[in-house]
Amino acid sequence: MSRARLKRATPELLDPRGPVLEDLARAVQALREGGRLTDEVVHDVRKRLKRVRAGLRLLRESIGDEAYAAENRRVRDCAKALSAARDAAAALAAVDALLQKKRLGAHHPALRRFRRDLVERRKEMLATLGAQEAADTVAALERTLERASRWRMPRATWPIVGTGLRRIYRNGRRALAAADATGATRALHEARKQARYLEDALALLQPAQARKARKLARRAHAVARRLGDDHDLAVVKGMMARGRLERTAVEAVDEERRRLQKKALKRARKLFRRKPRRFLGSVGRSRIPAGVAPPPS
Repeated sequence: MSRARLKRATPELLDPRGPVLEDLARAVQALREGGRLTDEVVHDVRKRLKRVRAGLRLLRESIGDEAYAAENRRVRDCAKALSAARDAAAALAAVDALLQKKRLGAHHPALRRFRRDLVERRKEMLATLGAQEAADTVAALERTLERASRWRMPRATWPIVGTGLRRIYRNGRRALAAADATGATRALHEARKQARYLEDALALLQPAQARKARKLARRAHAVARRLGDDHDLAVVKGMMARGRLERTAVEAVDEERRRLQKKALKRARKLFRRKPRRFLGSVGRSRIPAGVAPPPS
């Protein structure tokens, strides 16, 4: 895309408030109308709340650090209320993927027994998310939605959005460095979250036809997906240990995790290879609306 076309992008296309408000409203609607919670409703709401948190990171310079911290914490807590049900469903999907691997055939009987236990556990998790918990989550999200509707952005939005995007990318580089250095499950999970924030933040630039942003968003998605698969297997391993499954089955899960981590970290190093300043320039400097100064380097 030429510099001239990019400069014609309007500031409204760089305003994260619209997507944030829409995702909050749709999350509230899904929890209200879903009746008894299902895996699909839980997945949809958690996905939307992750996008909201990415949008908050882009809006931070506009709404202020205090408001950002408070709203980010509230939305995080709402998502966390649904995490147990999500983990049970994700663990079930991870076990199904393991059962598709021929090289793990010797462990299939143990995995199938474990899968039957997971099915029952998932039902229990969804049942524990009763009407009161859903109502409390809806009320909290509605309050956030009401406050967010009053947020205002300056007409020159790129300095706000660009600063937020650079911060997200810098945090991703730091998370990757920690994951590379330690290989710890917590560090890998943090790297996955930061890659997901970057993916969702870059997606907000796509309406302005920023092809570079789309390419980087796809890369971030690939990293987040593989690290997410690794995290799901970490959850499975923990459940296996509590269920006292055969040690060899647990070791097979560890081997799958090592395969995933190797691929994911290789992609992550490519995604986060630039310094934040250069990354920001590659994404957005040429697409700033005419007459709008870029954020300070």
